[in-house]
Amino acid sequence: MRWPYRLPEPFTLIDGRKVSTLAEARDLILALPELHQSKAHWRYAGELLRVAAQHGEKYAVMDARAQFARALTVDGLISPEVAKPQAAIRAIRARALRARSRLKASA
Repeated sequence: MRWPYRLPEPFTLIDGRKVSTLAEARDLILALPELHQSKAHWRYAGELLRVAAQHGEKYAVMDARAQFARALTVDGLISPEVAKPQAAIRAIRARALRARSRLKASA
């Protein structure tokens, strides 16, 4: 398992705590009251974190980060602006621009 794997962009919670690794995200979920842990958004976030730690693939980590951000936002632990993965968005836009320029060059 790759629990020490770093998230592409860390979260700063409203109370000032930082979550920057899969292990810290897992520990935060486990520290929640059972009532919160049983909610679907937290269960799904936990499952995606486990998959990301198990495989360590870039997209698995991005999926886990996205769901973890949704769960944090739903419970009011971060603001919605913090949930947006800016680096991932920039990378996707850059790939799209490269693909578009390759298509224009081949036409």
